Amino acid sequence: MAQEKDDHTHPHTKPKWTIMIFMGSAPLPNFDDLSPQANDTLSQLRRAVGGATKSERLNVFVQMHGAGTPRKYHIGYAPEDGQPVEQNEGAPENELPLITFVKWALKEAHHNDSDYSMLVLWGHAYEFAIGPRQLPTGIDALDFAELALALEHTQTDWKRKHEGSDGKIDIVGFDSCDVATVEVAWQISRYAHYFLASQMSVPLPGWPYEQIVMGLNDSYARHVPMDPQDLGAFVIRRYCRTYSRQDRPVSLTLINLEKAPDVFRAAQFLAIQLVLATGTSSDELALIHSLFYRSQTWEAKPFVDVADLCLNLWRYSEHEGVVNAAAQLGDLLIRPTGPTEDAKTPEALRTVQPFVVEHGRNMHSTARLQGISLYAPNVVDGLNWQDASYAYQKFLFAQHTKWGRLVEALAQPG
Repeated sequence: MAQEKDDHTHPHTKPKWTIMIFMGSAPLPNFDDLSPQANDTLSQLRRAVGGATKSERLNVFVQMHGAGTPRKYHIGYAPEDGQPVEQNEGAPENELPLITFVKWALKEAHHNDSDYSMLVLWGHAYEFAIGPRQLPTGIDALDFAELALALEHTQTDWKRKHEGSDGKIDIVGFDSCDVATVEVAWQISRYAHYFLASQMSVPLPGWPYEQIVMGLNDSYARHVPMDPQDLGAFVIRRYCRTYSRQDRPVSLTLINLEKAPDVFRAAQFLAIQLVLATGTSSDELALIHSLFYRSQTWEAKPFVDVADLCLNLWRYSEHEGVVNAAAQLGDLLIRPTGPTEDAKTPEALRTVQPFVVEHGRNMHSTARLQGISLYAPNVVDGLNWQDASYAYQKFLFAQHTKWGRLVEALAQPG
């Protein structure tokens, strides 16, 4: 939520960090029980925050939804075993638990508008929902439309209390699988400055939280605290290094949401050109099919890497509109714009950054990944995309572009 960097020459003027981790670990039928990993994350955070290295400039909060009553924690502060979260405690009956958690954390941290904030959604990301989808059995989920509503609510509440603030969270991160997509970026772009997520599966136990928090603490000790871009890049490096040692392929991306409107328009333009191209000739249709397959992020995943797809379309398509649209979108993803010497504030810096600010990957098998994906069920043979269509259509991106109709048409047999 910081509007500009404070003077870093004096330790008392440095912005604080408020880290909020919202965890879903309930043991459910047909889903992995993440409770052991959730508890491991809590232990990591306690080790990193506690002891002599504890910084008053860093507050870490966790709310865990597992078996039994949810609990919330202000790490490093009593009570260590957390507090039970009663249903609708101090909140309107229809207020989502995420909203209540964020409000509580910001208040507990005495968070100011000049401070930095990161919200992490931890747990399963399954068919366009955080956590398992809502099923007849009553299994709960927070879908991305609801997430946007929760972020909008907290933003409005913050702006009401802090005149002149944009109310945005500095980083919204996802310690969840397959969330680094244009659709999610557009859904949350009005409520955050940066978006941190993976294009592929996230190995358990997820991000290396102990290293992340210790790194933040160390930056304060050295009187050079991390800003949001610094922290995002640091998380990416530590995450990729951790799983390189374990020989596990991973990828993580920091996205500049300032560029989301430009990317949205360019993706819509590309979708329109692809629709036109697929109607011109059977040869072009077959070529586009093959290029989508070539740009698939990972085996059996219904996603394409956007930059890789743009390069393939630009290189091989015979349709002029597709070639131009692919070049335009591809450049937005990776090309910095404007005079960087004029970027004196975080706001100005974001205007010259590309959409993909930082991207890390750690093995040869991840070489195709360039940081951001788009939904493409046509790249998975036999995928029952109709089951996911209802949830996908909740995305504003799907509602306001032709992309969803394009890829579903490509997925049709014959």
